[in-house]
Amino acid sequence: MQGKELTATIVNVKPPKKGKAEHFDSRVTGFGLRVTEKGSRAWFLLGRLNGKNVRQTIGRPGTKTIEPARIFTLKDARTRAAELKGLLEAGIDPRTKPEWRGLRQKSIPAEETDSGYAIGTVGALIDEWHAKHLVPNTRRAHDHYRNARHYLTPWLNRRYSEIAAGDLLDITDSLIAANKPGAANNAYEAATRLFNWAADRRKIAALPFGGLKRPAKQKPRDPGRALTPDEIKKLWTADFGLPASAFVNMLLLTGQRRGSVAGMRWDEIDGEGKVWIIPASRMKNGAIHTVPLPKMALSVLNSLPRYEGGDYVFTTTAGARPISGFSKIKRRIDDIADIDHAWTFHDLRRTTATEMAGLGVQQHVVEKLLDHRSGVISGVAAIYNLHQYEAEVRAAMYAWAVRLDEIVRG
Repeated sequence: MQGKELTATIVNVKPPKKGKAEHFDSRVTGFGLRVTEKGSRAWFLLGRLNGKNVRQTIGRPGTKTIEPARIFTLKDARTRAAELKGLLEAGIDPRTKPEWRGLRQKSIPAEETDSGYAIGTVGALIDEWHAKHLVPNTRRAHDHYRNARHYLTPWLNRRYSEIAAGDLLDITDSLIAANKPGAANNAYEAATRLFNWAADRRKIAALPFGGLKRPAKQKPRDPGRALTPDEIKKLWTADFGLPASAFVNMLLLTGQRRGSVAGMRWDEIDGEGKVWIIPASRMKNGAIHTVPLPKMALSVLNSLPRYEGGDYVFTTTAGARPISGFSKIKRRIDDIADIDHAWTFHDLRRTTATEMAGLGVQQHVVEKLLDHRSGVISGVAAIYNLHQYEAEVRAAMYAWAVRLDEIVRG
């Protein structure tokens, strides 16, 4: 990726005869200009986020910087690349930053994308759908975008106005024949989401897949299980090393989602108020969530080191990035804890809820702690009942901590 220092004349470099060419800059490692055989040009940055390679398109080259249209001079594109590189190195996905989301919302339409797809093709439509709808409106924008590009690969260079029901059947039938019913359903979902949006934007007259049904029956969701007191004790008392042991204990104590606990930051912890305040950007339901922290939880946190310049609580990178590699952690836990029956990290969340129910905690209080929105308080009640149940949730959490301490010591 190391090249020579780019100069302003790079924007006039000749396109390659075939495929694409990438010209890297020596001043900002990973930053460069991509030029396709069709003459399309784009600034980009290659970096790493949480151990994975990341390619971030910055915008198109121009003689003047026009941010709403994502047009940048070399100087400004290089500055933008350095900023994005800093975020990546800190373990932060640039797409979660408000300023980056703002640019994505105002990104150029599909006809002018730098992805190399011609005007009116499915590939260009996916790019526009991603920029104008997925990024500003969904938390799983990248997942939906990736699925569409993957499952609809045969269509990327075809005009979307020509796609018919038979084209989708070709894809799903081949996946069913390959004994991949889940993939067939994913392809169906990707196509219908994309073309429903295109119909809403009046890009097509009607959805071409009308009448088609999901190609495979949905398998019932694994109900999971709650761990027994003996299994809870084995998990809590076994030493998996830090931060793994503390991570598992915090999952069990708080009942929060694996991703929420893994991404915990020290600046989210209010030690004096004894609460953990999870920002809306990290919550599945998109709202700030407050979790009371009993003494037992604070003891878990106090067992962990704090690193200067790194704010993640559960980390193996001196606080620069959150803990990851959950499959590997789970295998190590299973080797040490010697639990007979299969379990998942999500089962710890079920265990917390089940134990609280056994303590007499009301279901709506449990759901408030777990940040569930589709439970007892729903419909009209959810609209008019704005009580936050803070005292009830705190009491439930402290009662569970007492019960957990009894299990561990028993």
